[in-house]
Amino acid sequence: MSDSIIKLTPEFDSAIAGLAFEDNVIIYSIEGILEILISEQNLSMEDALGHFCHNIGGSLGEGLPRYIWTKELDHLIDE
Repeated sequence: MSDSIIKLTPEFDSAIAGLAFEDNVIIYSIEGILEILISEQNLSMEDALGHFCHNIGGSLGEGLPRYIWTKELDHLIDE
């Protein structure tokens, strides 16, 4: 286990859902990240989800953050 904790940039701190017990890895709320991408970077829901999938959530490996669904997406979807 690594002693250093790997985080996303500080703009995503409010999306932190917790810390994994077994290996001290930060867990982010996917919805929280999407909310930040939509509000701070003015992305549509579709673009925010694409950005997350290709540039954030696809980064997997030892010590890297994990991502979990924490709530419904209804409030993020443009009607």
